[in-house]
Amino acid sequence: MKGLKEFYEEWARPMIAEYFGQLIFTFLHCSAGFNNKDVGSALAPAINDGLVVTILVITIGHISGAHVNFAVTTAVGLGGGIRWQKVPLYLVAQMLGSLSGAGLSYVTTGESAGAFSLGDGVTVGRGVLTELILTSLLTLAVLLAAVELDTNNAAFAIGFAILIDILAGFHVTGGCMNPTLSFGPAVVAGQWMNYWVYWVGPLLGAFVSGLLYRLFLGGNARWLFREVAPSNSTKSNV
Repeated sequence: MKGLKEFYEEWARPMIAEYFGQLIFTFLHCSAGFNNKDVGSALAPAINDGLVVTILVITIGHISGAHVNFAVTTAVGLGGGIRWQKVPLYLVAQMLGSLSGAGLSYVTTGESAGAFSLGDGVTVGRGVLTELILTSLLTLAVLLAAVELDTNNAAFAIGFAILIDILAGFHVTGGCMNPTLSFGPAVVAGQWMNYWVYWVGPLLGAFVSGLLYRLFLGGNARWLFREVAPSNSTKSNV
């Protein structure tokens, strides 16, 4: 019985939290996109997505970390914040949650919304680079505020990183930074044009921030090439 409880706490509970967290995030992202589709401004989606993730980090962060984003999961894995065996499980939970959230939004609003696309005249190269830069900022906020410091203010650092990233990249790529968030809306809308940009860019950004963290910005315990403490044991010179 003890082993079953440990399995649930260590493996099942975080995946359940990620599923429902991603479901809520995607549902609200799509529904807000539907309700603000004629506004044409980055402010509404930026505030919506930033606040939603802030709330999720506060509420389920202690269970799963509230990644709700496979780029974040990748960066946290690279940064040593979770065991690598959990990474594919996070991916499955997040993709199922994204699909469920987008489907639920379609049922409630009657239209598909929230899918990402490149802005007018934006090349795929510019799109990938934009997503790489935006995701690097977001995942660095996660690594330094949540993984390194584990501070209560991490939710606000992450939420504001999302907000300003969307403001900066809205008219270029939509400011996605989140492969799994892009999945559900793309399936529901059947919108696959340049969809790969929203996986390649964020995942490259996650690798960049993960390496920066492990090589330069993380504490000594996180460095890849950290100094090994000298042993206290003594050896005979004989």
